[in-house]
Amino acid sequence: NCLTSSKSGNCFTCAEGLHLDGTRSCVSEGTTDNCDQMSKANDRCIRCSPGHYLENGVCPSCQDFCVLCSDSNTCLQCDSKHVFNGTYCEEISDKFHCKNYLQGTSTCVVCEDGYFRNPKTSLCESCVDGCNKCTNDAMCLLCNVDYFLLSDHTQCIPYKNLTNCNVTSSSGCVTCSIGYYYDNQYCSSCSSAIPNCNKCYSNTDCMSCEDNFILINKNCSAKSEVANCVEVTNSKCSKCSFWHTTNSDNTSCITQAVWWVILLIVIVVVVIIILVIVAVIVLVIKYLNHQKIEKTREKFCLFEMALSNVQFISTSNSDVVLNKTEILFEGDNAENQIPVATESRELICVGNAGKNSIKVQFTLKGSSDKYEIKTEPKIMTIPRGKAIEFEVLLSPLCSCKIDDKMVLSSVNMAKGQTSEVLIPLMGMTVMSTRLDPDELIEEKQLGEGSFGVVLLGKYRGNKVAIKKMKNMNNNTSMEEFKKEVSMLDKFRSDYVVHFYGAVFIPNKICMVTEFAQYGSLKDLMKHKKAEEVVLSVRVKIIYDAAKGLEYLHSNGILHRDIKPDNFLVFSINLKDNVSAKLTDFGSSRNYNAMMTNMTFTKGIGTPKFMAPEVLEKSPYKKAADVYSFAITMYECFGWEEAYKKEDFKFVWSIADFVSGGKRLQNIANIPPNLFDIIECCWAQEPQERPPIETTVINIRQYLDSF
Repeated sequence: NCLTSSKSGNCFTCAEGLHLDGTRSCVSEGTTDNCDQMSKANDRCIRCSPGHYLENGVCPSCQDFCVLCSDSNTCLQCDSKHVFNGTYCEEISDKFHCKNYLQGTSTCVVCEDGYFRNPKTSLCESCVDGCNKCTNDAMCLLCNVDYFLLSDHTQCIPYKNLTNCNVTSSSGCVTCSIGYYYDNQYCSSCSSAIPNCNKCYSNTDCMSCEDNFILINKNCSAKSEVANCVEVTNSKCSKCSFWHTTNSDNTSCITQAVWWVILLIVIVVVVIIILVIVAVIVLVIKYLNHQKIEKTREKFCLFEMALSNVQFISTSNSDVVLNKTEILFEGDNAENQIPVATESRELICVGNAGKNSIKVQFTLKGSSDKYEIKTEPKIMTIPRGKAIEFEVLLSPLCSCKIDDKMVLSSVNMAKGQTSEVLIPLMGMTVMSTRLDPDELIEEKQLGEGSFGVVLLGKYRGNKVAIKKMKNMNNNTSMEEFKKEVSMLDKFRSDYVVHFYGAVFIPNKICMVTEFAQYGSLKDLMKHKKAEEVVLSVRVKIIYDAAKGLEYLHSNGILHRDIKPDNFLVFSINLKDNVSAKLTDFGSSRNYNAMMTNMTFTKGIGTPKFMAPEVLEKSPYKKAADVYSFAITMYECFGWEEAYKKEDFKFVWSIADFVSGGKRLQNIANIPPNLFDIIECCWAQEPQERPPIETTVINIRQYLDSF
């Protein structure tokens, strides 16, 4: 039944209706079961039915549960309830780790986490340890929780194997502990890469070193390797040896001068120089003092008591002896009075009767504002057995009786003991215009002005006017006061108010003059009517006033403030020798001040007594006083105020009136003869006014007519 065959007898083609079997024999169709398709020649089976495999033209059965196989041992596909395990079809279970199978087959499509599908066997095989997702048994894509994947994807390492790591992630360590650095997913010790490094960024970049090591160029150097470094802090040289300091980055020590040492040296040198200078100065001073003492001893008569004829008297201090028991100042006059404001001198000898040198000094027991006292020498050291002559200088500031005590203080130079001896101080001054304030008795206030206060008082039984001065706190005011007192002290006229004297003691400064019973002429006009003071008395008052002004002018003095206020009335009886006296000479020295303050405002004064040349601020002489006296005569004779307010409402109206050459008209109370005298005295031109001597004569003639 074989149509073609080989020489060896193997059949290649069978007769029609037959096909080759597995033994290369020609068999009928019925003998080939489970064949799904025969060859075109229909001589053999070329595809078997499911569950069978083709072998030599026949279709034997696959192993149990296998639906597709290539031979009896190789199953290509098991049924849906089994899976080929490499040897046979095994019933599907969890041990195959397959999540999803191909529908209707046992072929695994998706494996469980930690497994991958073997393309050859279609079975799920385990990934490397700790791996969650992989594609083969050598490479991992994602590790399990608490595992990290090596950079080559070959292993998953547990986090617990990451030592010295603070922060972990799926890629390994993120942040290492201090002293460790990130090294290919692990943490490596800084000291293992960089010796003595305890903090670093990498194996080549150290941040901080161990104690006593200095970070230099990202490496750690021992303190001993850095010259002159004695202290290390935070991997930096923090302190260098003397005369050195750290560089800008604190990695080495450089030479630097220590300012405070230089300053100390300078200070020491300066102190030494100063001490030397001071020592020299002290020695020089001591030498000069010694020389001074020697000269003083020579000057003030230091002598041996045993060799002198001075009789010494013991005191309460056994070391101190004196040649007198009191210091009595006596003058050259019959009353033994000493001068005022002049230095008087008295001598006293002080001796040392002790065994040691003593230092002595005179002081005043209390304070006195009535006199000044000093001694020469002021202080002196007296060797034992010797004595010295002290000069006591007394300057009385006022007429007074001096009864005080001086204190002789002494110090025993060896023992340091001090003692005091009281010595009476006595003296009587001459009478002068420098008064003792304790002799003034104030009774009542008479008036007050810008200059001060006027009081009624008594001085040695006489009624006096006490003029207490204000604003005497500066030297200029005091000098002006002294000049006025000096001027008053020189006046000797019955028609000038008698000047008793003045007090020059600070806070008690005042002038004392005789008291006028009726006050000033202005006061008299204010308090008495014209009928009470007859014309003859008024003429007598003016005559005495003119005599006072005549006395001033004859001595070359301008009063500069002639007005009724400055004529004091002592009597309104014609039988008395003197009825009025001139007073208040303060403005006679204040012409410059008067000229600079001429504003005619309240508190400055009124221009009604001022001559035209004064109002025009021109230089003036005695004629200005004559003009002022004319206005005074007008008010006294007429017994009324000149320039009435109803006619002259403003003070400058008077100045304009006078400067314009106009004068007041005569009034009924003034006789024509007296008004003629007034008109001559208030002439516009100073040279046309008669001297005060002529006025005195004219008034005297009129007075004699009564």
